[in-house]
Amino acid sequence: MNLDIFMGLTAPVLAYFIFNKNLSNQILIGWNFLGLLLILLIFIIGILSAELPFQQLAFNPPNTTITLFPYILLPSTVVPIVIYMHASEIIPLTQKPS
Repeated sequence: MNLDIFMGLTAPVLAYFIFNKNLSNQILIGWNFLGLLLILLIFIIGILSAELPFQQLAFNPPNTTITLFPYILLPSTVVPIVIYMHASEIIPLTQKPS
């Protein structure tokens, strides 16, 4: 269910086309929105898998490794950085050139 790996695998291909071909902004905006959707999906799966009162997934055994180092860095550091990077790419792509 870890579909956000798709973004990492397609990033070098996208970078090649950005530098060697004239790739439209619409494709880049769509790719970044897809990245945001996939990271949101992983975040929701992680929350629903965690040992919380509203746990819906992974009952046997519950996902307790996310509370241990270094895995705690995923939701506390990596996810916000990924969201920021996608959003910071979408903003200039949606603005009209001056």
